[in-house]
Amino acid sequence: MYQIGKFARMNNISLHTLRWYDNIGILKSHKKDEYSPFRYYTDDDIRILDNIHILQKFGFSIDEIKNLSKDIVKSKINAIKEKINFFNDYIYLLQILILEENMEKLNLKETFKKIPPQLMTGLCGEWSCLGKSKDFRQISSWPDINSKLEKVNSNKQLFIGENNSIKYITNCNELSQVYEYFNHFYLNNVKYKFAFIGYNLMVWKDNCEANELEFYLYQRISDYKYTKDELNTIIDKTQRKKIDELTPASEELKSKLLGEWIFNDITIFESDINNYPNIKKEVKYDFGPWKPHYAYLKFNNDQTVQTMKDDETLEICDRKLNAKNTISKYYNNFIIDSTFNTKAKLFFTIKTIDNDDYLFLASQDTLSRTELDDTYWVYKKV
Repeated sequence: MYQIGKFARMNNISLHTLRWYDNIGILKSHKKDEYSPFRYYTDDDIRILDNIHILQKFGFSIDEIKNLSKDIVKSKINAIKEKINFFNDYIYLLQILILEENMEKLNLKETFKKIPPQLMTGLCGEWSCLGKSKDFRQISSWPDINSKLEKVNSNKQLFIGENNSIKYITNCNELSQVYEYFNHFYLNNVKYKFAFIGYNLMVWKDNCEANELEFYLYQRISDYKYTKDELNTIIDKTQRKKIDELTPASEELKSKLLGEWIFNDITIFESDINNYPNIKKEVKYDFGPWKPHYAYLKFNNDQTVQTMKDDETLEICDRKLNAKNTISKYYNNFIIDSTFNTKAKLFFTIKTIDNDDYLFLASQDTLSRTELDDTYWVYKKV
């Protein structure tokens, strides 16, 4: 038998740790007799300690080792398999660095540009859905199968960010944590698995019946690393935009809107509306169709809004625009404009400042945009 001091030196472990293991019961010491104050250990205890160290290297916690069972071991095996798959993907990506013939030294400036974005930025960024398929082989053979993918809602997006090495994901409705090493996340209480397919991301529901299984393919739109707060901002903006009912404008709003409004030559960010006119960002948009098209607004009592003056004409892309064919509809807090054959929903808000009425109109269709801070044009009532 070995006294605790000698046993600690033999196994390169501290006395404090041995006493702790003894107290919690995973490596009990022995006593020569009931009167001895010393802790003793045997050769069998060396094997137990070795096994504890091995289990710790495999990621077992002390509590898991203490309560070791078949279920705990099976769970750990599955977790290790997922880690193996994860690191196999990274090995594949790193091999891209050494594919060029006769390369003796890596060029940090040039070579790294060729690395797929998932190696450089991981999951972070904005992802847009390209389509779905029930056949995993179709998704995995991207891009050859693009034409065979079933199209989905074009607004189906994922936004992934990072805070303190913890990744978060949102589908514009709910925020969840991404378990990157185990390749899954939860949204709307549903567990999803994911994997990289070349430059793209494949996502599918976990524990789904085979006949219901669908694989979605996402393409990265940007590699911006959102913060957790920015992801929550995206959710807030999306929820606000979901108020989609075409509610007729109230009589009170009509009384404020009726009449002519002239573009005030000012474009500001949405976050600056409450501070206007103290904060002015004088960005003039003098190019393209949007500036002259929205230089003038006239709200009518029949809930139509005229976006050109009576005597004004404009030719854009072989289309002659005038006051009659640029009539749009307005509702309680937005304008539905179909001038260019695609309906755009432009939100607006009104503020009275020093007895003057100002209208802040979204410069683009805010339903198709998810920027953190949209730009708004400022109009003054004539």
